[in-house]
Amino acid sequence: MSEKFEKAIEYLHIGPMAYKPETSGRKFFEVRADRTIGRLPFDVVNEEEVGFYKPGPYPGGIGFPIYQGVPILRFNPRRKRIPDLNQYGRLWIVSDRAKNVLARVDPEAFEFRPTESVRGGKPLERDSYWLCAPIRILDAVDEDRSEIWIGRLGDNYTYPSLHLARMRLEVVGDAHAFCPMRSLSLIIFDEIMVDKIKSAELTGFIYLDLQSIERANRLRALHSLPPLSALN
Repeated sequence: MSEKFEKAIEYLHIGPMAYKPETSGRKFFEVRADRTIGRLPFDVVNEEEVGFYKPGPYPGGIGFPIYQGVPILRFNPRRKRIPDLNQYGRLWIVSDRAKNVLARVDPEAFEFRPTESVRGGKPLERDSYWLCAPIRILDAVDEDRSEIWIGRLGDNYTYPSLHLARMRLEVVGDAHAFCPMRSLSLIIFDEIMVDKIKSAELTGFIYLDLQSIERANRLRALHSLPPLSALN
């Protein structure tokens, strides 16, 4: 690795219109798996053999690296309730119900790969689980209207953290789920996707409002920045 990539410089970028009220009517959320549910309800039997665990998005609309075989998920027989969304590192593992909702609302946002799900040595009854990786990348963050923690990598930069973040709607278009181009580890949903997930009563999802001043203040405290009192 070259020296310029070893010494990332991080600083806060505040767009000139970052603190103006949002008027577009659309809302966007950073989406994560709910870690408060406890430990994962499964272990991956053949992770090293298959090598599936480095999810995208990759250039060209690819969600996974090339791998052979099918991941085997061995579920804990003592766990009666299994969330619809589980996070294994950066990888999402979703139930059949969750897959159907995500694919129906935004069929071009994710790639899914099958798993073999077993419990007590037998195939998991009623529901199957899928590897899920985002494949849509959009340069959609409106930097003039956002507060962003930036990491410099030579001549390039990334978003390690989005504090108050607004999107360029002309770039988002009809998309309901995507990764920001400069922060591929984040998955963003709009309010339509979130409403559909809630209506289906899917479990395991956490939604962090990207336009919430309360959320921004929690992040600002991590960087020893004073809290925001109100948007003017």
